[in-house]
Amino acid sequence: MTMMLRFLAAASALLAAPASSFAGINARKSRSTTRLNAGPGYKIGAKTQGVLINNRFMVDALSKAVPDGVEMSEIHLLRFALAHPDDERAAEKALLKAIKWRQTTGKNIVESAREAVAKATANG
Repeated sequence: MTMMLRFLAAASALLAAPASSFAGINARKSRSTTRLNAGPGYKIGAKTQGVLINNRFMVDALSKAVPDGVEMSEIHLLRFALAHPDDERAAEKALLKAIKWRQTTGKNIVESAREAVAKATANG
């Protein structure tokens, strides 16, 4: 009986130890993880309409910051609201920076993408 208890104690210790204990590797360095973050209080896959409702105040504030002549949907604005959920100024700054990039440095990329989408969706 004593021998059986010793065996079970040794077996449970071996099973409880991580594999890296035996291989001589650092599990933290060899493990790659990805952290998904959809913003505070939101689960990945949450319905867009619900997320938009929950961020209505920030989206409305950002819509006032969009310069005249620039079209931005609520979904585009929601992207900046979720990126900076607790900082309206940072969200507005990022939004204006993106708009400026789309009008200057990234103008050719944006126009090419717009043309490609139009062509790809031309037949429905």
